[in-house]
Amino acid sequence: LDVQSTIGRMTRLSWIALALASVVSVFTDSTASAQSRRSFAFDATLGSGDGRGGEFRDRGIGGARLAVSVRTGPQRRVGAFAELAMDWISLTMGHKTVCYPSTRGGCIPPYPELAGPEIVVGLMLHPGQKLEIRGGVGGAAYRADGLRVGGALAQLDVALFPARRIGIVGGVRAVVVPRYRKDQLSTFPWLLGLRVR
Repeated sequence: LDVQSTIGRMTRLSWIALALASVVSVFTDSTASAQSRRSFAFDATLGSGDGRGGEFRDRGIGGARLAVSVRTGPQRRVGAFAELAMDWISLTMGHKTVCYPSTRGGCIPPYPELAGPEIVVGLMLHPGQKLEIRGGVGGAAYRADGLRVGGALAQLDVALFPARRIGIVGGVRAVVVPRYRKDQLSTFPWLLGLRVR
């Protein structure tokens, strides 16, 4: 499994998921034609999690994410969304200058810092004006230590809007990098931040 095929598969999966989400959202309400307006939302979140896979140290990671999404059917109970994001998954504040021997020779390296663009598509539940629940899947093209690696991801988030346009968003994500220097990496970070719609 190489990076090109991973990105290609994730792109195809994203288009299929968007098409399915759009079909479901169209049939959820008989007044779709009157309420099928599109809207935009902007997210800024911070997160934290543990890196898994491979032989690495300093697995406690933090990150930041900026995203813009296009949503259909914001006035209905179920809609679809497509999101483009820039994600810095495993930002660090430096590492200890300690050498722990690796079974592969040399010192055990720190967990890779992953950063890159992501695309996510999925469904959005809209039970009321002050609440949004979203679930989606997607793909990514991360850069880590000068290498380009493909990734697959899934996310679930909930946004509460005490004000009409500005809300607090929290959620969980699953990120998998199938191949990084012969290792499979994964992390399951939580996220917390703001959404403007």
